[in-house]
This record gives sequence, C-alpha cells and structure tokens, in this order.
Amino acid sequence: MILSAKDNRRQKILKDGRVLQRLRKTGGMSKIYFVGGIAFLLMAALMVAMFAAVKAVKEALFFGGILGALGGVLVLSGILWQKRKAANYLLYYEKMTGFGEAEVKQVDREIMEPDMILIGNVPAFPILGTSKKKPMIGCMITKHYLVIPMIGGESYIRRISDMILCAYSEELPGIGGHKRGLVFLSKRENSAYYNGLLTKETCEEIIKNLKERKPKLITEPIFSYKGKEYVALRDGTEILRL
Repeated sequence: MILSAKDNRRQKILKDGRVLQRLRKTGGMSKIYFVGGIAFLLMAALMVAMFAAVKAVKEALFFGGILGALGGVLVLSGILWQKRKAANYLLYYEKMTGFGEAEVKQVDREIMEPDMILIGNVPAFPILGTSKKKPMIGCMITKHYLVIPMIGGESYIRRISDMILCAYSEELPGIGGHKRGLVFLSKRENSAYYNGLLTKETCEEIIKNLKERKPKLITEPIFSYKGKEYVALRDGTEILRL
C-alpha cells in the first residue's frame, strides 16, 4: 500500500525525521539482549516470590540475586548497544552503501520530501504487531534512491540509477522450502539480495514505481538473453556483465 503525504500512517513513520537512524536501531542483537534481560528480571522476581512464600529467605536472595544480576547486565548491554548503533549510524550506512557522509545525509533529506514514495507492508504472518493501521516500511523510493529496510537493523540503500534488476519471485531460499518476495540487484553487488517479508502486492508496487524511474530495469527473476537463461538469485555476476 502506498502511503500518501496526507496519510496519518506516513506522518507517524516520518514524524521526527532521522528515519535512517531509527531504522538502524530496529531489531538486532541489542534488542534481543534487552528483551532477554527483562525476561531474566521477571524470572528473578518470580523466584523471590516463590521462595519468600515458603520463608526460604537465603534461597530467595541467592537465586533471585543471580537472575536479577544477569538480567540487569543484559538490559544495560542492550541499551548501550542501541545507543552506540544510533550514534554510529552514519558510519554504518557509509560502509554498507559506499556513499560519503554527505550523500547518506542526502538520502535522509530526500526521505522527508513530499514526493517520496512510501510503500507500507503487512506481512502474511504477524510480526511486531503490524496491521493495516500500523504497517511496517516495505520500501521508500526517493528522487534518486531506493531504500528497503531489512531485518536486524540493516537497510538496502542504492542509487536508482545503479539498479539493474527488481523482481517478484516465489523461489526465495527458505526454511523447509521456498518463500515469496522481492529479488533486487544493483551495480554495487555481485549477487542479488532478497526480502521474504514483502507481500506480493508490496513487491508489485515497488517494481511498478521503480520501473517508472528506471525504464530499463529488469523485472523478471528468470529471463533469457541471446538464447541463454539467467536466474537472478544464481547469476548475479553474469547479469552484471550484460
């Protein structure tokens, strides 16, 4: 679904700017540490309550103390890790994109422009409470850049002019079989990336809008050229040579 400039859902996503920084803070091991720490703190409280109920004070202090200390360390580690990711987000994107700091900031500015195409996505399976009222960011297409959030606080950011292929595929690698989603390839990489969280509708909207910006874009995951078949997920290096 495309979220227009007047859509409240879009306004909430872009409300404080610095979208790239927020995407960097999403998910990853830092969140796992934090959530795991909270779980240990809850277990510590439960353990103390159980032993206190039978008046086993020493045992309550011992086991509760161990679990509480471990939980506290994990929570603190998660918070500090998140802050570090937020503080170093520009360096991360410079490394991942090959852009300089000025260009990364330009991406952030273009994301806030009213002509930026924001495509919301609600996965077929529940994830982080997403819904039509609260979709996740499936893709952002600015005047010059393609931005696709990935898992673990990573994002795929490329110049539209460098994009070679963007296609819907029902044969993405998956546990116990294949997944459906988007395959994409630019001049920067030798092998294609893919995103299995995107629905078919979201993929089609991304392909359509990106094709309008880059008419020569390849939009099939498998295609033939001069009698030879090319598979995007397998033949990224050869496709680049074309």
